[in-house]
Amino acid sequence: MSSNVVEKPIEITKVLNELDINRKQIAWNPLANRYARTLERVERILQEGSLENVIDKGFISKIEAFIKQCREPEFHIAIIGVVKAGKSTLINALLGMELASTSVTPETAVLTKVRSGHGKNKVKIRFYNQVEWNALWRSANENKHSTFFKEYNALQADHEKVQWVNHEEVTLYPTSNEELKEVVKEWTSSKDPKHYFVKEVEIGLADFNLPEQVVFVDTPGLNDAVRYRSDVTRNYIDRANAVILCAFSKTLNTGDLQTMYNVFANCRENPEKVYTIGTQLDLLNEPQKDWSLIKKQWISYLEGEDCYGSSFTASKNIFGLSAHMYNQAIHYHKLSKKEQRKLEFSLFNYDEDVEDVVEEAKKYSEIQTFKENLFMEIVQNHESLLIEELQSRFQHLQNELIDRLVYIKTSQSDLLESTGEDLEVITAKAKAKAQEVKEVKENQVTLQDILAKVESNNAGYLKELRKASKVLV
Repeated sequence: MSSNVVEKPIEITKVLNELDINRKQIAWNPLANRYARTLERVERILQEGSLENVIDKGFISKIEAFIKQCREPEFHIAIIGVVKAGKSTLINALLGMELASTSVTPETAVLTKVRSGHGKNKVKIRFYNQVEWNALWRSANENKHSTFFKEYNALQADHEKVQWVNHEEVTLYPTSNEELKEVVKEWTSSKDPKHYFVKEVEIGLADFNLPEQVVFVDTPGLNDAVRYRSDVTRNYIDRANAVILCAFSKTLNTGDLQTMYNVFANCRENPEKVYTIGTQLDLLNEPQKDWSLIKKQWISYLEGEDCYGSSFTASKNIFGLSAHMYNQAIHYHKLSKKEQRKLEFSLFNYDEDVEDVVEEAKKYSEIQTFKENLFMEIVQNHESLLIEELQSRFQHLQNELIDRLVYIKTSQSDLLESTGEDLEVITAKAKAKAQEVKEVKENQVTLQDILAKVESNNAGYLKELRKASKVLV
């Protein structure tokens, strides 16, 4: 476009009215609908005229992610911990079926989501696109001698890359639980080369009774020898709405504690949404007596302001569990005679007078108590907790928008005041501003276009942007 042409002012009010007419209302919650409408209007305004040149893409991405969460609400309960902390065994106990692999070697290498399938089993496999894979590959290349490359090359995964990167989503409908288990293992196992290119697997269970929005998420171990798998979990902590944090009850170490503190740092606004689990309780010499002492020690570690904030909350949210014992109890009739005897012997550590092996194992595993607590405090209240989180995120976005409005007003006023100066002087000022926002273009022709747009449109945009950012809560 010629630098002498001044664009006709865009009728932004008309554009916003059309946006309102064509937008699809959000039915699940009126406040979520109001938030989404506000930010949809803000995003539309920021796409117009000069403003798109001074608002960085990162902020737009935050707005888009927020709108998506309003339109596609999901409440994620993430199961997090170090490798072999018993995450997969615990999720099997919570599901009531042997779905996740509990192999002696780390198996879960892919973020795995589990939700209600409403009467049928369903598995969705989503793959990395080329941009995402390139970013992952660059991260892996930071250490060319890592286990990542050793495993990647051993599995000859590079031969699979062309087939799966950028692959469209795959949806499967297993007709039995055994077929479902095999499908999940195929796409999430670290022993299958395809897993490198799988971004996430989502499983719908036919007979899993959960609200539509609630999703359990099994994550790779935080101390996985392959760093990128650990990074998948670290990056996910921010997204999780509630966290089940697993650590081996018998050998809590400084690495486990650091993991715990990192999780609390990401959940500081509502630490009650973090459940800390001491796993494999049945491996203690005297489980009930030993766990009582261990729990007191864990409370002392986690009662501070940086974690639970009080000994009461810490005590309420720390559980000692034996998911393995519970899983054996609910599948007792499928166990071999040897496995049944082992379960009986393990119960003697709790009580020498065992009458009903199945019921005693369920009781001492504490899984039922934990599930009742989780469902009463989290699952049943997931919608109100989700709205609380949206309110907090919206406030952060609103504050960030206000800061940017102040910057836009100041920076563009400076440019307008320079219109009578030499073009080289104007360009120098624009470059100075570009150091702050990294978006103002540096070439002279583009700068002249921006100045023309600012002169004709800026007042209307900022007026509408201020109106759009004001929401009656």
